[in-house]
Amino acid sequence: MSSVPLSEQLGAMAVVDQLRHQQMQVQEHLNLPQRRAEVAERIRTYYQAQGIAYDDALIEQGVRAFFARRLAFEAPEQTALQRLTTRLLLNRRKLMRILQLIVVALLAVQCTRVVNDTAKTSKVQDNVRTAEYRSSDLSADLAQHQSRLDALQQAVAQQPEPAATRMLGPLAERLTQVQTLLTHRPWPQLIDSDNRDSVQQDLDTYERNTQSARAQLRQADKGLNDVQAIIDARSRLQAVLHNPAFTAGAKRFGVMAQQARVADQAIGNADTQGIEVVDREVGELESQLDRIQQVQPLIRRLDEIEQQLPALRLPPNDLRVVRAQAAQVDKAIDALQARQASDHLSTLDSLLVFARQALELRVVDRYGVKSGVERCYDQALCNQGGDSLQGKSWYLVVEAVDAAGNPISVPVTSSETGESRWASYFGVRVSQAEYLKVKEDKLSDGHIDDLAMGSKPANMLSLKFNQRVAKPDMILDW
Repeated sequence: MSSVPLSEQLGAMAVVDQLRHQQMQVQEHLNLPQRRAEVAERIRTYYQAQGIAYDDALIEQGVRAFFARRLAFEAPEQTALQRLTTRLLLNRRKLMRILQLIVVALLAVQCTRVVNDTAKTSKVQDNVRTAEYRSSDLSADLAQHQSRLDALQQAVAQQPEPAATRMLGPLAERLTQVQTLLTHRPWPQLIDSDNRDSVQQDLDTYERNTQSARAQLRQADKGLNDVQAIIDARSRLQAVLHNPAFTAGAKRFGVMAQQARVADQAIGNADTQGIEVVDREVGELESQLDRIQQVQPLIRRLDEIEQQLPALRLPPNDLRVVRAQAAQVDKAIDALQARQASDHLSTLDSLLVFARQALELRVVDRYGVKSGVERCYDQALCNQGGDSLQGKSWYLVVEAVDAAGNPISVPVTSSETGESRWASYFGVRVSQAEYLKVKEDKLSDGHIDDLAMGSKPANMLSLKFNQRVAKPDMILDW
């Protein structure tokens, strides 16, 4: 028989003892009723040996209670930290979700902060670009205003204008203030979270300055326009003063010279009275000049008529009529009322043309035109009947014709209304007998044999009626 090493024997025996011990423990647990009976018997034996009174039912209850909780695990009392740790471990899935949400929320907050930070920086960068554009535009406007100022200063230096000179000084100072407001330190090329707040403060300050600069430029623009208006008004005044029509008109119309002085004073005080006053006064002078230019041909024509009148050798009464009409022309010219003067002059020309003609006065014997008119001025008297003549008048309708038989309009004043106008036909009062005579003549064959009613000699306005007319009363309407 081969020899067995002691170490192997001892090792195998240890394993066998461990298995045997485990088997014994298993048997004890599997044979629970026998085990309880043995334990209960041992307890009774102990109590008898010690002389202790006992109750079998109580021992049985105690042994059963012992074996009932023998294999139960009773957790030891835990601290608050241990309880929290245990609860977290037992709910680790929910804990992981919560942790994940917390991490996501923290990331979102961080991303939002980064985005907001980037947006703030980007906004400041945009503000810088906007400010640069505005600065460029305002600088260009300033340069334009400065150029206009230089041009106006040169113009005033060549042709001094006190009001304009007084206005140019403050305008130059205003543009200097604008230049100061638009001056700023350069903005950084790189803008980040470190410098954006300071850059934005500079931008806010510059924005306030640019608003003030715009207001100053608007005022400067108005001032430059006013200075230009003063220079233009002076040129307009000079143009009027050097116009031959003004030179000729000022001799007759004192209002022209007076208005020229008023306009000159308005230009000299334009910086205190305002450009509106200048424009109004110079405009009034130009309007007067325009009206004078309109009436000057009428003045020349009236002078020609005055020179021609002596050659006509009009009767005194007719000459007074012509002089009265000429006076109306002259009055309208003095008031610079060109239209009224032209109308009166046209009437005067017609009178003179009419005066030069030799005309024949005839009863109208024309188809469709009445040759006579009977008037009733008192209806009560006219209706008495019989041969009563009270309240009645009779008129023959007359026309004036030239040597060729052409009808010519005649200036007639109505005895009924006092109206005066040029008429191709007009009624001339005759007796009833003469009226009936002409009426019977026309009814006999449709024509009037005796047409003659008088004449209008050359170089005369008055109409000369023959013996058929008892009283030269005339009417215009029937």
